[in-house]
Amino acid sequence: MAKEFVQFWRDPALLAIVVYAFTFDVLLAGKGITLEVRNFPVVVWDLDRRQASAKLLERIRPPEFRLTGTVEDRAQIDRKLNDGTALMAIIIPRDFSRRIHNRPPATLQVLVDGTNSTSSTIALAYLSRIVAELAQEIGDPPGARGRRAPQIGIEPRIWFNPNLENAWFIGLSELISIGTMIAILLPAAALVREKQYGTIEQLLVSPLRPWEIMTCKLVPMACLVVAFTYMSCRLILEAFLGLRPAGSMFLFLAASAIYVFPMSGMGLLIATMVRNLAQTILVVLVVSLPILFLSGTWTPPEAMPHWLQWPMKLSPMSYYLNIGYAVYFKGTGLRYLYPDFLAMAGLGSLVFSISIWQTRRQFG
Repeated sequence: MAKEFVQFWRDPALLAIVVYAFTFDVLLAGKGITLEVRNFPVVVWDLDRRQASAKLLERIRPPEFRLTGTVEDRAQIDRKLNDGTALMAIIIPRDFSRRIHNRPPATLQVLVDGTNSTSSTIALAYLSRIVAELAQEIGDPPGARGRRAPQIGIEPRIWFNPNLENAWFIGLSELISIGTMIAILLPAAALVREKQYGTIEQLLVSPLRPWEIMTCKLVPMACLVVAFTYMSCRLILEAFLGLRPAGSMFLFLAASAIYVFPMSGMGLLIATMVRNLAQTILVVLVVSLPILFLSGTWTPPEAMPHWLQWPMKLSPMSYYLNIGYAVYFKGTGLRYLYPDFLAMAGLGSLVFSISIWQTRRQFG
């Protein structure tokens, strides 16, 4: 085990990958990636040119939208949407102001570039909210009380992340995702290095048994991943992103330590199937993708098909994510999280047992 610690610090390439992953990668994900739409370019064709349309245009402003200008005909709209100058075109009809208080109600035509469907959908939601707020603000004209249908007011209360800070969610998700890949890579690299240098045969003819060899590879790498996870939590999530755990940091680190074992066992299993470090990295990337997609990091489990929700239960990362979100955002304790801990421990034991069996089969 002591040799593995020393060997890690003597490998500059592997050390650089780990340091970058737990620092700059998490920081760039939290600061540079957002689920919101900013400065969505919009062009307007205002045929009404009255007070109501002017109030609407006042709301088409940053940070959500960026008004790139006005047009005078449909051909200009087509040209701006085709060349990418604008991604949304709003056409305000001539009778917009007059029909606001009448039946049928006033309508707008909105043309959106759907090549980026996610951004377009979010921008349309922003515009719908703006139009709804404008309609509520204008209200009934004098002498027309009661003409509008009764309004229902919504007063949302957001728990656990009241300001809806995307950087918090993305930063923590990226830390867990990158920790998954590093936890697979480090033990795999340690065992592959023995195969490349020809020292694995020396270990196999020693009095050490296969599970002892695997443990000596797994424990140092697991300790390093947990240590770098704690460093990233303090230096990146807390210092730069302002995310502090609402619950126990010790509980999160305990979950990290348990989670590292199934991932490290998977790394050792990969190491028995490859010949060099380059192959190891490629296989780790291929194996990590389904783990990430089936964890619920980017797609909520409820939004997946029912037949795909069952394989998610075989992904240790899904349980680790539940624990991370619960500890950091909700302050949940072990009383509610012990099923996730048991699931991770069970999957870890299974994967570790398979890796030992594969090692005996290959080198025995």
